[in-house]
Amino acid sequence: MRTTLALLLAVLLGTLTTAAHAEDGVLRDGRDRVPAQQDILNVRIDNGAETLRMTARFRDLRPDRRANFRMFVDPRPADDRAFIVFAMRAADGREVAQVQLSTDDEFGGTPIRCDGLRVRWDLARDRIRFAVPQDCMRPGGRVSRFKAVSGFWDGLHGDWTRFVTIRKG
Repeated sequence: MRTTLALLLAVLLGTLTTAAHAEDGVLRDGRDRVPAQQDILNVRIDNGAETLRMTARFRDLRPDRRANFRMFVDPRPADDRAFIVFAMRAADGREVAQVQLSTDDEFGGTPIRCDGLRVRWDLARDRIRFAVPQDCMRPGGRVSRFKAVSGFWDGLHGDWTRFVTIRKG
């Protein structure tokens, strides 16, 4: 009887713990006919209550090539504001990372202050990891829409994903 009660309690607590976590989502894109350093394969998103965490995987990030990435984040329900999490790495190793207030529905933005933004380029594993405090994207809704884009600095090449909606945890 004690074993059954303990097992039932463990299952119940496990269910409650799982429900309290952020919803995860994956934007899958696969291989496209774009330059390898711009080819988004997938983006894993953890829309946490305090921190938005993302891992973007590419076909071939190389230290001698320029690469950039933008994640369009539209918190809903909220006002008309949307945000862009931006990261760029130049061929000389210089890196830029910022959160922007979106100005044109996916690609353009004005930088805003975001203390705690962390971006880590892992060229050996062809990925970029992000941690963005949710406070940078206020007002925050209960869900957010996400879309990833890369490239576009010359207007000719780039990659993008579909939109996905993920509940905030």
